Amino acid sequence: MALPSSSSPAGGSPSGSGRPRRRPARVLTLLAAGFLLLDAVLLAGAGWWGGRPVLLIVGGAFAAGAAGVVWLRRRYLERLDQITVARDALKREAAALARSLRGER
Repeated sequence: MALPSSSSPAGGSPSGSGRPRRRPARVLTLLAAGFLLLDAVLLAGAGWWGGRPVLLIVGGAFAAGAAGVVWLRRRYLERLDQITVARDALKREAAALARSLRGER
């Protein structure tokens, strides 16, 4: 198992900004939402064209699923930011405790 390099924090970007790289997750989220939205449009279109209201309802459910994917991603990113802030506060507190144990101020 490879250890993270000292120039890059664990899970962080190589630039050292401390923020994790989220581009692959963004692409996957957009793909998932896009496919769900495409299915929603095609199902709703088929339901409208064929006069089958069940397909319209299923298309609406797929559209709601696409919106749910985007909403959950935003919620997930907010939680990640909260965890990053809490982790930084914990590091500062641990450093302060270590300094006080060594007798420094």
